[in-house]
Amino acid sequence: MRGELRVTALIVWFKVVKLLDLVAPCADETEHFSAFCWCFGARPAVISNDGIQGVSAQPALKINICTDLVSSDGQQGDSAMPMLAKTWMAKSEQKEDLRDWYVLDGEAQIVGRIASQIATVLMGKHKATYTPHVDCGGAVVVTNVEKVAFSGNDMQHPDVPYFSTKMAAKTYDSYSGYPSGRRVRSAVNVWQTAPDRILREAVRRMLPKNKLGRQMLKKLKLFVGPEHTHQAQQCLPFPEHLLPKKNRKVD
Repeated sequence: MRGELRVTALIVWFKVVKLLDLVAPCADETEHFSAFCWCFGARPAVISNDGIQGVSAQPALKINICTDLVSSDGQQGDSAMPMLAKTWMAKSEQKEDLRDWYVLDGEAQIVGRIASQIATVLMGKHKATYTPHVDCGGAVVVTNVEKVAFSGNDMQHPDVPYFSTKMAAKTYDSYSGYPSGRRVRSAVNVWQTAPDRILREAVRRMLPKNKLGRQMLKKLKLFVGPEHTHQAQQCLPFPEHLLPKKNRKVD
C-alpha cells in the first residue's frame, strides 16, 4: 500500500514539474520539489529569504504568474487581468454597437440557400463576436422578394416569374388550434396573397424557436420591388462570401 502511494505521488510530482516548467521555468529541480511539497502540505527543510532554516519557512521558489499582465486600458501591473485565452461574450448593452445593416437583391435567389445565409447574419454567426444568448447579429433588407425562386426544373406560369416543379409541389400548413383547423395552401397561392411570406417562413424556421429567435426575425425587412425605405441606415452590401454559389440564371 505504501509503495502504491509512493508511485502515485511520484506521478503527481512529474505532472506538477511539467506545469511549473510552463508557468515559471527553473533550472534547479530542488525548487520544483520544494514547491511540490509546499502545495501538498509537506514542510521540507528549506531556507527562507532571511537565511533562517526550518520547516516553517516558505520555499524560496516564487511563481510569478502576474509578471506580464496588461489591463484593458493598456496599463501594466499586478492588479491587471492576466492575458489568458478567455472566451469573449457579448452583453445585451453592446448589441446595438455590433449591429450592421445589409441589403440584398432577392431576384433569382434560391429560397433555401439564401434563407440559411440570412439566418446566419441575423444570429451573428458570421462574426467572431457571436454570442448564443445575445441578439448581436445584423439586420438584412431584401428587395424583390416576389422574384425568389425554388430549385427544380423550370415550368411556365402566367404570373410567377421563376416557376419550377418544386414550387408547384410546395405547400404551407397552418393550424388554427381548433379541431379540423389545419389549412394547407400551395406556394403559388401564398405567393399571390403575400409574396414575402415564402422567404420569411424559410428564415423563421432556421432561427432559434424561442423569444430570442422572434426578436431576430424582426430585423428581417422584406420589400416587394427594387426600392426599400431604409436609406437612413446606410445599408452595406450583403457579404459576398455568404452568397450562395449556385443560383438560377437571370434571363
